[in-house]
Amino acid sequence: MSFLKIILLVTIYFYLSTNYNVEKVYEFENVFIEFGSLSSDNHIDGYIKIYDKETNDLKDEIIYDTGGYDLFKYMAIVGEGEFVIVCDTYYFNLDYKYPIYRNSILLKYNTLGDLLLEKPIDFRPSNYYNHNNLLILINNNEEIIYNQDLDILDNIEIANEVVGDFAYQFQGKAMVNGTEVEDILIYYPGIYEITIIDGEYNFSFNVTVHPDIKITGEDYPNGYLGSVIIYGLGELFLNNDRYEMGTEISQVGNYDLVIIGMNNYSSHLNFTILPDVVCNYGDYNQERLIEGQVFYEPIQIYSNAQSMFLNGGIYGSDLIDYPGLYSLTLYGVNSFEVTISFLLKPSVSGVEDGRTYNEVDLRLFGEALLNGKKISGSQLIDKDGEYLLELLLDDEVIQSIKFTIKRNETENSENIREFLSYLKYVFLFITLIGGVVILRKK
Repeated sequence: MSFLKIILLVTIYFYLSTNYNVEKVYEFENVFIEFGSLSSDNHIDGYIKIYDKETNDLKDEIIYDTGGYDLFKYMAIVGEGEFVIVCDTYYFNLDYKYPIYRNSILLKYNTLGDLLLEKPIDFRPSNYYNHNNLLILINNNEEIIYNQDLDILDNIEIANEVVGDFAYQFQGKAMVNGTEVEDILIYYPGIYEITIIDGEYNFSFNVTVHPDIKITGEDYPNGYLGSVIIYGLGELFLNNDRYEMGTEISQVGNYDLVIIGMNNYSSHLNFTILPDVVCNYGDYNQERLIEGQVFYEPIQIYSNAQSMFLNGGIYGSDLIDYPGLYSLTLYGVNSFEVTISFLLKPSVSGVEDGRTYNEVDLRLFGEALLNGKKISGSQLIDKDGEYLLELLLDDEVIQSIKFTIKRNETENSENIREFLSYLKYVFLFITLIGGVVILRKK
């Protein structure tokens, strides 16, 4: 008989003489796992079968054998794709009719079938529980709590406040606010009382689920610029009016968002929609107005605020054409108020400090003193002399410019330059004529 036939016969005999004692089946994300004990010819091993969740095909089978009797008693889910098997081991003594308990072992696997951790324990559990990804073993009415790494914990730690959603893994039965549920996955904001019941085991706690509120918009340190939209679960009230999620909010102002959830839960969220304030100046210049900005020409200011006041008076985007320190106050809904200060400084074109001119065409923004006499607008200065131009801001001199008009000297200089240029052309003409005469004599 060939070796291959022997192997085939042994395999057929094994499957005919073995018996799978299924303890339980668990579903994971991509697989489901069956575990239990496999008995054959007065021998017992623990087994795990891993099936593809979509096709139901057997992906892997794990046989655990310490050489004695190995009974897989319980499976606890301790993480995403990880679980722990509680295994009781026995030895067989021919003097006894039944196997004798030896010890218990904790076996940590992943859903790929890899054995990640093996840890013997020094007591025989009388019961087993699993929730919050923890394994709880009972030893003489005492709870021994193991975490994902099979380390012993002093107590069960639970996050009693979460933002957005709350998920909780358990075996047995769960009650949420007195109603039995198949799984615990809470999205809606509120206060929840959760009880896990598994036979005689009972564990209760409270959790508050806060809403995960999203506000879309152009985010600035002190608020939002432009319109915003709010997304979030719960009953939403904006400045005491019911708000429908996804509705655009565009009015400048302060907003108080109240979220109402389960079991008298409520929370507040405050935010501000800031005014968009732009100023126009010159021919094509436009920019956002900022605190302390300085201009040297007339400006116009525009905003989406509810109202604007300039230096205490109502302002409607008129041209601001006089130098000075200005205070612009903008108002919005729900007592919103913000003030921006800016300065328009006087300026002059057509003259520079320390220069000498034939004449000067001054163009002033604001007022100035010219040799002690107040002037504004445009001025043509063509008389010889020394001049002192002093720019005024609130009747205080902020800049001094000295210049000189020497009209005659400048004109003589111009005449000399023109005469020399003329002589150059005369000399060139004479030279050309002389050359022609010489050629004719020859």
